[in-house]
Amino acid sequence: MLAAGINTPVPLDELESHLRDEVERQVQAGLIAQQAFETAVQRIGQASALEMEFKKIGTTEREQMKRVVAILAALSGMVFGISMVLPQLGQWSRTGVMHSLTFLLVGVALVIICGSAAFYGIRTHREARGRKWISIGIIVTCGFYAMPFILAFFQPRETNLMGWVFCAALTTASLLFFGSCFYFNRHLPTRSVPEM
Repeated sequence: MLAAGINTPVPLDELESHLRDEVERQVQAGLIAQQAFETAVQRIGQASALEMEFKKIGTTEREQMKRVVAILAALSGMVFGISMVLPQLGQWSRTGVMHSLTFLLVGVALVIICGSAAFYGIRTHREARGRKWISIGIIVTCGFYAMPFILAFFQPRETNLMGWVFCAALTTASLLFFGSCFYFNRHLPTRSVPEM
C-alpha cells in the first residue's frame, strides 16, 4: 500500500483491518494462509486501483474547499460592492449631487454579480464540509448590509420619508436574500456517499 502512494495512517489502518478480517474468513473457510491472503487481496482490490480511489477522494475534498472559498469570496465581493455604493448614495442624499456615477455602477454590478454567484454556489453546495464557514460568511455579510440601513432610521434630520422607505426596502431585501442563503445552506440534503 505504501508503494502505491497510500501513506496516511487512517486509510491504511482501515485497509489493514479489512484485509485481516478477510484473511481470517478465508482461513476459516478452509484455505491455507497464503491462499487466503491472495484471495483477500483480490477481493479488496489491487494497490493501484485503491490508489486511484484515494486520489478521487483527495480531489473531491480539494474541489469542495475551492467551492467554499469561492462562495466566501463572492460574499466578500458583495461587501466590497456595497461599500462602493453606500457612500455615493449618502453623498447624493445629503447634497443632491452624485460625485462618481462610475463607483455607483461598479458597486451595483459587483453586488449583483457576486450576489448571484454566492446564491448559486450556496444553492448547489451539497456537501456538509464548509457549511459552518459559509453560514458565518452569510451572517457577517448580512450584518454589513443591514446595519447602515438600520442606522439610517436613527438619523431623523438627515433622512426624509422617502429615505426611510428606501432604507426599509433595502433592509428587507437584504434580510430576505441572506435569510434564503442561510436557509439553503443549512437545509439542503448532503450528497450520499456510495458504498464500496
